[in-house]
Amino acid sequence: MEIRGGTKALLLGGTILLGGGLVSGEDAFIIGGLVMVLAAGVQALGMTFTLTHCVHAVQVERTVSHRILRRGSDIGVTTVFQASIPAGYHLLIRDEPPAGCTVVEGAIESSVTGPGEVNATLHYTMRALARGELSFLGITLTLTSPFYREQLFMGSGQITKPVLMVQPAPAFATEKPSSLFGSQELDRLRAIQGQGIRAYRVFRTGDDVRAIDWKLSAKHGKLMLREYTGRAGGIPFLILDLPASLDPSHTPGYERLIAGLTAEIELALRDYHRTDVLVISGGRVIYALSPLRDARAWYRLQHQLVPGEGYLSLYRFQDLPSLRSFQQRTVRSGAARSGDEQVFLSRVGSIFTSSIAAHPQPLLERQVLAAFRRSGEREVVIFSMVSGDLSHLHLLATIARSLRMRVHLRHPRGIVPSAGISSWVDTLEVVA
Repeated sequence: MEIRGGTKALLLGGTILLGGGLVSGEDAFIIGGLVMVLAAGVQALGMTFTLTHCVHAVQVERTVSHRILRRGSDIGVTTVFQASIPAGYHLLIRDEPPAGCTVVEGAIESSVTGPGEVNATLHYTMRALARGELSFLGITLTLTSPFYREQLFMGSGQITKPVLMVQPAPAFATEKPSSLFGSQELDRLRAIQGQGIRAYRVFRTGDDVRAIDWKLSAKHGKLMLREYTGRAGGIPFLILDLPASLDPSHTPGYERLIAGLTAEIELALRDYHRTDVLVISGGRVIYALSPLRDARAWYRLQHQLVPGEGYLSLYRFQDLPSLRSFQQRTVRSGAARSGDEQVFLSRVGSIFTSSIAAHPQPLLERQVLAAFRRSGEREVVIFSMVSGDLSHLHLLATIARSLRMRVHLRHPRGIVPSAGISSWVDTLEVVA
């Protein structure tokens, strides 16, 4: 209990009178001092009694704009207080929001003065920063008189109602998908429904009645629906196949292709906070963003996209057995010829023989294979103009399938790829 000015004055006056009475021997001074000290004690008892009466008489009715909400949402709160206090007393009533909520607008306290029945209404807005079931902490009463100030916290029973059910904010999965299943659950609605529950909401006409939570509906007196998480595939490994020329007049649809790749990158970063991006030109890896965790790195790279120099590389052969087969055919053809043809074919055969010994795997194959294995992804999405020689794309698909990865090829609208492409990719899609 805090001593205020009135009690200090009584105690000071009583002390002075008692001291003067003891020195002078005047009984009147002693009696006056005792009366003043006794008055201070009576005021303390009166404060205790009044506070106890207020605690038993106070009533709290609190309503909120919504009880089931998403973390980060704002909640409107209206709290009505009723109390009874005698004359000469001042009561400050403070509402205590739940732990994990912060007040963003309005006042959470109000003061009233007796005598008799008093009412106070608070209107404020708070924001839920935590998740789970959040209860109001209660109320704090501060009773003030000219002599004392006393504060009391009330935090049990009806005073802590209602209970807020705060759902998690839309979060993005950052874990790598399971190597066994190749997919994972995300905290958002998807066409493919997962098993986890991401939120609850009021039932609307047309919703699946099988998703109704009957226990929660009985508790709140209205039909409540479970929203399930969605299921998404693995993190995509993205590849951009640069055309032979970046002159817009020679590459119609290229800007649409880049826009489609950018949208895929943003989607992967939103869902997984990472992805892998390779930029290739023919048989050469031009840029490697592996892993890519910030879309700004991709935006900066777009201004540096230049096709690699044209050259004949061993990537044009699908694999080492194909290269050896070609070398053997060349040697046999040379043996069956004569003159200048035999000399030429023998020279070509010796070149391929030495190439096989020096490079058992094409450079592009080694680079892509290392990138695929390092990432551990299960989906490869290739963005290409599908023009010219596509043997390097065939090689990419062969490598991916050897690692049990699904291959998706995307091209701009208006370009018709060759019929053989669909046989070595899982899906062939158009970038709108």
